[in-house]
Amino acid sequence: MFYKPLTARYFLKQLENFSESKYTWILFWLFSFFIFTPFFIYASYIVSTTDSLFNHYPNIIYGYREWHQHSLGLWNPYIFAGMDFTTSFHDHLLNPANWPLLLVPEKYIFSLLTVIEFIEIALIGVLAFKIFNLFAIPRIGILFLALVTQLSGFTWFCTMTFIGVEGFFLTMLILYLFLTLDNRSVLFNFVYLVLGFFFLFGIGHFGFIAAFGTIIAAVFFVKNYPFLLKPWRYPVSVVISAFLFSMAMSAYRWYPILSALLHSGTAQGSLWPQSVDGTHGYLLLTGMIPGIFGTYLGESATFFSMLGSGAVHIQMHNLLYFGMPAVFVILLAGFGGIDYKVRTVGLLAILGCVTFVYLIQPLSDIVGFITAPLVTTEYFRIVTSFVMFASIGYVLYGMTQTNNIRLDLFLKGAILIAGLFLCAAIAYYSRVFGLILSGSHYALPLFIFLKLVLTALFVCTIIAVNKINLDTQNLVHMAQRIIMGVLLVAFLYLFGFVIYLLMHHPVVINFTPLFYTLCSMIWAYATFYLLTHIDTDKQLHKNVLLVLGILFCIVMIFINPKSSDQQNPYLIAYSIFAVLRFIAVFAVTWVLFLFLRDKKISMMLFLSLIFFFAAGDLLFYTKVYEYAGMNPPFVSVNSIYPGDENMYQSIMSRQNKLDLWDYRMNRPHLYTHNPSGAAQSNIFMIYGLRSYGGVDSIVSDKLERFILAMKSHETWFTRAGIVPRSKNQRFLDLMGVKYDFDTQKKLIIRPNALSRFSAFSDSISLPTTQQQLTLVASPKFNVDKIIVTSGIALASDNQRRFIPLQFKSSDTDHIQLHLHFAHPSIILFDDSFSPDWKASWNHRPIPIYLADGYFMAVDVPAGSGVLRFTFYPSVFIQLCKLSVGLAIVLLLLVLFEIIRWKRV
Repeated sequence: MFYKPLTARYFLKQLENFSESKYTWILFWLFSFFIFTPFFIYASYIVSTTDSLFNHYPNIIYGYREWHQHSLGLWNPYIFAGMDFTTSFHDHLLNPANWPLLLVPEKYIFSLLTVIEFIEIALIGVLAFKIFNLFAIPRIGILFLALVTQLSGFTWFCTMTFIGVEGFFLTMLILYLFLTLDNRSVLFNFVYLVLGFFFLFGIGHFGFIAAFGTIIAAVFFVKNYPFLLKPWRYPVSVVISAFLFSMAMSAYRWYPILSALLHSGTAQGSLWPQSVDGTHGYLLLTGMIPGIFGTYLGESATFFSMLGSGAVHIQMHNLLYFGMPAVFVILLAGFGGIDYKVRTVGLLAILGCVTFVYLIQPLSDIVGFITAPLVTTEYFRIVTSFVMFASIGYVLYGMTQTNNIRLDLFLKGAILIAGLFLCAAIAYYSRVFGLILSGSHYALPLFIFLKLVLTALFVCTIIAVNKINLDTQNLVHMAQRIIMGVLLVAFLYLFGFVIYLLMHHPVVINFTPLFYTLCSMIWAYATFYLLTHIDTDKQLHKNVLLVLGILFCIVMIFINPKSSDQQNPYLIAYSIFAVLRFIAVFAVTWVLFLFLRDKKISMMLFLSLIFFFAAGDLLFYTKVYEYAGMNPPFVSVNSIYPGDENMYQSIMSRQNKLDLWDYRMNRPHLYTHNPSGAAQSNIFMIYGLRSYGGVDSIVSDKLERFILAMKSHETWFTRAGIVPRSKNQRFLDLMGVKYDFDTQKKLIIRPNALSRFSAFSDSISLPTTQQQLTLVASPKFNVDKIIVTSGIALASDNQRRFIPLQFKSSDTDHIQLHLHFAHPSIILFDDSFSPDWKASWNHRPIPIYLADGYFMAVDVPAGSGVLRFTFYPSVFIQLCKLSVGLAIVLLLLVLFEIIRWKRV
C-alpha cells in the first residue's frame, strides 16, 4: 500500500509541516479570499451597516468629487445648512491612507474599498502570525492563534465600518514594529512608527483611535516597563519621538476635530433622546468576550433595548471601541510567558471569542429552519453546529478515560454560578410578567411570589455550595448527560411545535436566547476569578462570588425593561431555551478548561478545537452579517443608492434645473427615492441636494439652539444628526427651503424661502445670538423684509422684500457675486455662520456678521462691484503646511539612511 490513511493525526502532522514552511502566509490570503467570496461572486459591496450606507460612503463620494475638481471641499454646503468639514470625523479623504480611492473612476470606489479590506484582513493574519512567532509557542499553535485572530468575530465587526479594518491593520502593524525594534536601524524604526501612527491618527475618529490606541499603549508599557524609568534611552526614546512626530504631522486632522468637540460644542442638550445612551460602563465587559451580549446582534438588540442602550447600533460600536484592547492585551501579555495563570486567562478569552456561537447554535437555528423551511439561510449553520456539538461530545468521551481529577472547588463554584443565574433569571422574568400583566390584579401577587421564590432559591444555592459533595471523577459523564438532556428537551419541544403547526396555527416563534447574555457574563467573570486565584483562600472565592451574585441579582430585580418587544407572549419559551443553551455551554467549556489546566488534553488539541470553531464561524456566516442592520448584507453594485440612474455622471444638470445651488430641499429622500425613508442620512449629497439635515459625529450646538428657538423639534431624529422633515414654515423659509413635497409626495415650490444669497434693504442690529433668535422666532417679525445682524443697522424709506442673488462658484470654498445697487444693502449668506469665511468687496476685506441667529451677512455700499467669499480655515491650512514640511523631513531622513547604508 502506497497511501497513508487520512487520520486526524496525519492531518495535524501535515498541517504542522506546512506551518514550518515559508509559504504559510498564503493560508491567510486564502482565508481572506474565502471571507470575501460572496462579494466577488455577486459583484457586491460591503454595506452591512447604516453607518456606511448613510454616512461614510456618501462622504467619500463628496470628497472624491471635490478632489477631482481640484478642491479639498473643506466647506460642505450640503448638510446642516453648511458645515466646516475639517471638523468632521468622517472626511475620510483627508487621511492619505484613503487616497488610492482617487485613482479609480467614481463607479469603482466601493469595489476598490472591498479589495482594500480583503488585503488588510489578509495582512492582519500575516502580522498576527509574525507576532505570535516571537513567543515560545509551538509553530502549529502559532498558526492556529493567528487564524483565530484573523477570523475572529472582532474582525467581522470591523468590516461593518471600513475604518475599523483600517485601524485593526494599522494596530497590528504598530504592534509588530514594537516587538521587533531590534531587527531594524534606529532611523528606520522611527520612520516606520511615524507612518503607522500618522495613518492611525488620520482616521480622525476619536473613538476608534482611543480603542486601538489603548492596546498599543498597553503593549508598549508591558514590553518596555524596565526602560520607562529612563525614557531618554533606546528603545523608549525612539517610540516616544515617533509618537510626538506623528502627532504633529497629523495635527491637521485631529486638532480641528478636537477643537470642535471642546469649544464649538455638540448638540447634546434637550434635543438629545434620553432613551439612547451608549456610555454605560458595562459595555467594557465585551472586551473580554465579544459575544458576551448576545450570540447574534439581533439577540443583543433585545437585551440592550431593555437597558435603554441603543440595541444593535450600540452593540456594534462597543465591540469596536472596547473589544480589541482587552482581548489582545491578554493574548500578547499571556503568551509572552509572564505567568501560567495569565496564560490560562488568555486562553479563556480566546475560547470565549470564538466558541459561544457553535456550542449553543443548534437550538435557535433549528427553530428557524422548521418555521421557515423554504426561505431559510440556516442549512449550513444547522449542519455545522450539530457536527461541532458531536465533536465536543466525542472529546468528552475520550476524557472519561482519565482518572484522579481533583475539582471540588470548581464544582462548588459551578453550582453557585448556576444558582445565581437562576436567581437573575427569575428577577428578570418578574419584570417581564409585570409588563405583560400591567394593570392586571394578578401583577402584584405575581411579583411578590417570584421574589419570594428568588430569595428561597438563592438561599438553597448557598446551602448547596456548602453541603453537596459530588464525585469529581464523574464530572465528564455529568457534562455529557447535560448536553444530551438539552438536546432531548429541544427536540421534544420542537416535536410539540410541529404538532402545533399541523393544527393550522400559522405563527412564527422567535427563540433567540436573550438571557444567554446574562449567564455568559456571570460564567465568564466568575471563571476568570477562580482560575486566576486558584492558590488563595477557598473561602475568599466563595464569599466574593456570593457578594457579586447578590449585587447582580439586586440590580436585575430593579432593571426597568423599556422595550415594547417584551410584551411578546412567547418570551417564556424564548427564555427557556436561553437557559438550556447556557447550561450546555457552561458544562462543556468548564470541563475543557479544567482538563487543559490539569494537562489531560494537549494544547494542540485545544487550539485545534478553537480554530475549528473560528473557521466555521466565518465560513457559514453565523455571527454578523445577517443581523447587522441591513438586509441583505451585501449590496449590489447597481443598487447601492437607487433612484439615480446617472449617479456616476455630473450632477450639474439637476442642480441647474431646480436651482439647487440657490435653495435647499425638505424631505430629500422623496426626491431620491431612498427606500430607508426620512432617515438620518447624508445620501442626498450624492444627488446634489442641499438641506439642513444630515449626520455626523459632531452637530453644532448653534444649530440645536436655532431649532429650539424655531420650535421645530420634529426635525430632530437622534444623536449625531438631523432628519430634514420639518413642517415649521418660518423655519423652512429661514433655511432657504424652496422645495418640499405635499401629502401625495409631489414636489411643490415654496415661494417665500430665502435664497442662498439675498439682498435686504433693512436690518436690525442685535449683538447676541439669543436676542436674534428671540426676534426672528416671533410671528410678528417679517423675515422676508428685514434681517437681524450682529453689527449692521440699516433703514430704508420703504421696506422691500428680499431680492434673490445669483452667484458663481468654482468649488465649495470660493464664491463670487457681481452686484449693482442704487442704495446700500445687506447681503445675506444663508449658510451656517463660521469665522473662517472671509469676505471682500472689490478686493477690500469686509467683516462678516452673524445674521438671523445662525447665518452670515455683509453690508455693501451703493454702486457696482464684486463680492467674494472664501472659506479659509487658517489653523487647518497652517497645520497642513506643517504636515507637508514634516513629511519632507521624513523623506530626507530616509534618503540619508539609504545613502549611509550604501556607503557602508
